[in-house]
Amino acid sequence: MAPRLMVRAPLVCATALALACGTGDEGGDRVVGDAEVVGEGAGTVGAATDGSSEGGAAGLNGGGATAAVRGQTPPASGGIPAIVTLTPQASDGPAPTDSRTPALEGSGLSGHPAAPAEGGQAVVDQFGLAFSPRVLIVAHGSPVRFTNSEGAISHNVHLRSVSGDSTVFNGDTGPTEEVDVMLPDPGGYDVLCDMHPGMTGFVFITDAPLAVAAGSNGRFEMDPVPPGEYLARVWTVEGWGVERVVELTKDMPPLDLTRQ
Repeated sequence: MAPRLMVRAPLVCATALALACGTGDEGGDRVVGDAEVVGEGAGTVGAATDGSSEGGAAGLNGGGATAAVRGQTPPASGGIPAIVTLTPQASDGPAPTDSRTPALEGSGLSGHPAAPAEGGQAVVDQFGLAFSPRVLIVAHGSPVRFTNSEGAISHNVHLRSVSGDSTVFNGDTGPTEEVDVMLPDPGGYDVLCDMHPGMTGFVFITDAPLAVAAGSNGRFEMDPVPPGEYLARVWTVEGWGVERVVELTKDMPPLDLTRQ
């Protein structure tokens, strides 16, 4: 299925949901830095633990005590971070509540609940010859809006599936233009600008209610998370790897998600 496309122009003022830029490049030709999460859940921010601002999580609201989930995944490869997803498993007790907030914005640094992004929209802006944010996690079924805030510079949005190494969208964005793209399949997508090869980013589409981008060293944190039993999965540039049911509790030790 081809991604759904909507183009709007001109844009009087494009507001970038920009975050502090990190240093997630591992020396490859893909560069990741800041991370932002846009999802249907509400209230959980994840953090990279390597000093960068990679990381961020969309999640579920739950009452009572919460768990701080920390752990280790494989390190970033070619600048693409590992993604950790958590899906609550059926239990006899009350399930966490999915509040279905359309979009979330968070730095992945503070550990405080994320606030709804302006307009409930996933946005990647092109400004200063860079994508901002460079790493974005989006709930499956939510469109991604690519804006161009440059006053006189044209850009291009070229999305390539990491798993299939194939182009799923390629379109130009002139000054003050914006384009909405609905990516139909969960997974990772390289974000490129054919006009400016130094501009790179990464979008991850997920069905899971909780997801976080690990730091370049593979370390991650989600805080707070409702305690309970979850299916933990790890995605890397090689595809889905570790998959394990884990019990999340308050003051739990770090999770080793580097191997099955």
